[in-house]
Amino acid sequence: MNENFVWVVLIVAVLVYHMYNLKHGKDPKDELLKAKQLLDEGLIEQSDYEKMKNKLLKKIVDDF
Repeated sequence: MNENFVWVVLIVAVLVYHMYNLKHGKDPKDELLKAKQLLDEGLIEQSDYEKMKNKLLKKIVDDF
């Protein structure tokens, strides 16, 4: 019985963790806009922006 309780607690903890990440996860579209702002302000190079853009676009497409 004690082992079953441990499993239930573990499963609930994992579910709570994933629900938290879904609610508080960063939206890749917002991150892309922030990256573009950084580029426009000259804080990052074009190559850095392209890397970030490609990564974020892949994430956006994968979410569909």
